[in-house]
Amino acid sequence: MTPRVWIERPIVSVEDAEALPVGTVAIQSWGHGTTARTLTNGRWITPSGSALPHAEVIGFTALVPVEAEEEVVSIETRGAREPEWRHRYVTPWEDA
Repeated sequence: MTPRVWIERPIVSVEDAEALPVGTVAIQSWGHGTTARTLTNGRWITPSGSALPHAEVIGFTALVPVEAEEEVVSIETRGAREPEWRHRYVTPWEDA
């Protein structure tokens, strides 16, 4: 299974919502909790199963799934006999 990271992006227009990939989750926090929607087949699906148009998620924050590759790098620290190995996930994602 390919690891994924989730990148936050604001949804400020219908065009933003339409450009997001399937599997994106839109969230919005309110004083009484958090509302979530999942993009499936071009519609935003609520937890209760209702389908909503793109205009309904304007003002939400999109969590966009991006496939990542694991990268291992060595960090040499002064005075250490052997390098320290660190793991991180890297993506092809570029900020616009």
